[in-house]
Amino acid sequence: MSAVTKPPAAEVLERVDQALTGLASDNLIWLSGYLYGLARQPGVDSAAAPAVASVDVYYGSQTGNARRLAEGLAEALKADGRSARLKSLGEIRPRDLREVEQALFVVSTQGDGEPPEDCRDFFAALDSDRAPQLAKLQFAVLGLGDSSYPQFCATAKQLDSRLQALGGSRTQDRLDADLDYARSAKVWLQRWQDLLPAAAAPAPTKLAASIATSRRSGPDAPVSAEVLSNIPLTAPGSLREVRHLELAFDPALLSYQPGDALGLRFSNPSQLVEPVLAALGRSGEQLIARDGREATLQQWLTVELELSRLSRPLIVAFAEATGATELQALLAPTAGEQLREFLRSSQLIDLLTRYPGAVGAEQLVDLLPPLQHRLYSIASSPKRYADEVHLTVALRSDQRGERTAYGACSTAVAGLQSGDEVGVWVERNEHFRLPTDDSRDVIMIGPGTGVAPFRGFLQQRIESAAGGRNWLVFGARKRFTDFLYQTEWQDALKRGQLDRLSLAFSRDGEQRTYVQDRLRAEGAEFYAWLRGGAHVYLCGDAFDMAPAVEAAIIEIIAEHGQLEAEQAAEAFAQLRREGRWLVDVY
Repeated sequence: MSAVTKPPAAEVLERVDQALTGLASDNLIWLSGYLYGLARQPGVDSAAAPAVASVDVYYGSQTGNARRLAEGLAEALKADGRSARLKSLGEIRPRDLREVEQALFVVSTQGDGEPPEDCRDFFAALDSDRAPQLAKLQFAVLGLGDSSYPQFCATAKQLDSRLQALGGSRTQDRLDADLDYARSAKVWLQRWQDLLPAAAAPAPTKLAASIATSRRSGPDAPVSAEVLSNIPLTAPGSLREVRHLELAFDPALLSYQPGDALGLRFSNPSQLVEPVLAALGRSGEQLIARDGREATLQQWLTVELELSRLSRPLIVAFAEATGATELQALLAPTAGEQLREFLRSSQLIDLLTRYPGAVGAEQLVDLLPPLQHRLYSIASSPKRYADEVHLTVALRSDQRGERTAYGACSTAVAGLQSGDEVGVWVERNEHFRLPTDDSRDVIMIGPGTGVAPFRGFLQQRIESAAGGRNWLVFGARKRFTDFLYQTEWQDALKRGQLDRLSLAFSRDGEQRTYVQDRLRAEGAEFYAWLRGGAHVYLCGDAFDMAPAVEAAIIEIIAEHGQLEAEQAAEAFAQLRREGRWLVDVY
C-alpha cells in the first residue's frame, strides 16, 4: 500500500468522525475535494509527517517520591510534544497494559521488599497465572529505594522481570536508584528519551532537565505555615519525648484529609553540623562544588545533605578508603540484617571519628545523599481545624557512649516556637482513608506515635456525625509517661464518641504486653466487629509491629471463625482486597 492510500490510525479516524458528524452531504463533498487538494500540494507527504509519540507513565509510590517524579516526567513529555498519560499502578489492572506500546514505570519499594500499599493488588495480579501477554509493550523501569535495606528496589526488579516474562520488550535496562536518585535518574532518563520515537513537535529542552517535580507543592515548593504551639505529650521520665505541634496555614494554598501526611522542610541542626566540621578539621566557609553548583561547606552540611542517616554507598566509600575489615564484613551479601542495624544505630559522625582522615570534605560532599525531608502522619481533621494541621513528633536524642545521637528533623522541631514559620506540604495518602460509608465500624491500631492519624480519624467521625462505632487500640511503654492524648481518648469514651479503648503498656507489668497481645485477648469481640463489616487500620513500625499484628489477626480469624490456618490467611487477604485492611507503616 502506497503512502498516498495508507489509512490513518484508528484514533485519527475517530477524531475525524466526531468532527464531521452532522454535516450536510454537500459539505462533505466539498471537504473531500478540499482534503484531496491539500494532499496534492508539493512537499506534503503524510507518511513522512511524524505522529505524536504516545507514552504511558505509571507510578507506584509510598512516600510520594515516585509519584512526584512521574508527574514531572509526564509534564516534561507533554512539553516535548508527546501525548503522555499518567496513572498510578493502584488504578489499573495488568490487562490494561495489553494495548500499551510505550511505557515508563517508576516504582518504589517499602518495608522488607514490598510494593507500595495501594499497588499490592496490581502486583499480585501481574504475578498470577491469569496475567495477560504483553507482546506490544515496550517498557523501561525506574526503581527508587534505599540500599541500606536488604531488599533494595525489590519491587522494581520484580516488575522488570515479570513484564519481560509476559512478552514485553525493554527499551532500556532497569535503573535501581538509591536515595540520591535525582543524579542517576537524570542520566538514565536522558538516554531513555533519546530512544523514544520522534515527537510531533520536539521541544528545545530535553526531558531530563525538568524531571524534578510537578507544579504542586512539595519539598521544593513548600507552603509557609506558622507555629501555633509546640508542647510535650510525654511526662518527664519517658524514654523518648513526644511533642504535639500545631501549625496554621492558608487554606487557599494547602488542603488535606485525615490519613494524609505532612512534609516538613528543615535544616540540619547545629548539634549535627558542628561535630562534622570539627571532625573534618575544615572551615565552614570553604567553597566546594557539587553537580555544577558551588556553595560553602557549612551550607552543604546545613541545608543540602543528609547527616543523621547513613547510606550503603557511604559505607562502601569508607571501606575502600580504610580497608577496615569490620566495614567490609557489613557489605557481604549475607550481612543484610547486620548492615541495616549498623545504619540504624550509627550516624556520619561515628564514621568520621572512628576513621579520621578517611575521606576529605570535597569527597564527603560528593558522597552524601540529599537531605531527606521528613513526613509525619497528620493528627487532626480539617472538619474541626479548617486552617490548622497538627502533628505528633517523637524526638530522637539517644545516648551513644559519650555522645548523643540527634534526629535531624525532630531536633529542629523541638526548637520551634510560637510565631516561627516552617515550610510544609501535604503528601496524599489515598490508600489510608476512612470508609465512604460512615455507618461502617472502624478499628484503629496505633502504638506509640502510630496513633497520630487516628486522632484525625476520630475528629472527622465526630464532626461528620458518623453512625459507625469507633475502637482504638493503643500501646506504649508506660501508662504514666507515654499515654499520648490520654485525656482526649478518655473524654471521647465518656461521651460515647469512642466506643471501645484497648490499651497495652509493655513496661507496666512483669510480662510485656503489646497491641497484638491485646487483640488476641479481645479476639472474640474483634472478630465480631470484622464479621459486622468493620474497616481495620494499622499505623506504625513496618518491621516488627506490623507483621506481629497481621499474624495475630490471622490467628483470631482462625480461632473464632473455626478455620484452618490457610483459610484464615485467605480471609485476611480478602479483607485487603475489599479495602477493609488499610496500613500506613514506616
